[in-house]
Amino acid sequence: MIELDVAHLYNCEVCLANNGVERINPGPTIYKSTHWLVEHIYPCPSLGWLVIPTRRHVESLSELSGQEWMELGGILQRSSELLRAALDYEKEYLISLYEAERSKHVHVHYVAKPHNVPPELKGPKIFEWRRTQPTLPEKDIIEFCGYMKERF
Repeated sequence: MIELDVAHLYNCEVCLANNGVERINPGPTIYKSTHWLVEHIYPCPSLGWLVIPTRRHVESLSELSGQEWMELGGILQRSSELLRAALDYEKEYLISLYEAERSKHVHVHYVAKPHNVPPELKGPKIFEWRRTQPTLPEKDIIEFCGYMKERF
């Protein structure tokens, strides 16, 4: 069991989400391992934007244990397999940027980038695309999270 570092809880959006205080989406957690969670981001204009945070508060990749690294590799592989089987998308992005004021907690974005992303919003600008497009209904996210959870 992962011990919660209470000092970080109310200063870290990821810790709040990990502990159910401020859920990242309306659906269920897709997968919970010893060291990581798999969630679907919300709001989001398309299915297949996963967020994979460490369960403990860590602010640098260099702080990850060997077990955390090994487990992350398996989670990324399984995420890739499930997303490819479920969705038709152009490319996958794997992004880990954790420098926001209340989100310095290590987490990985695994993005199944849809075909309809304009060229000027590809790559790191995918975050801008996400913020500027109409979002999917909550029910779609809930259904997709359930689908992924059953298969993970």
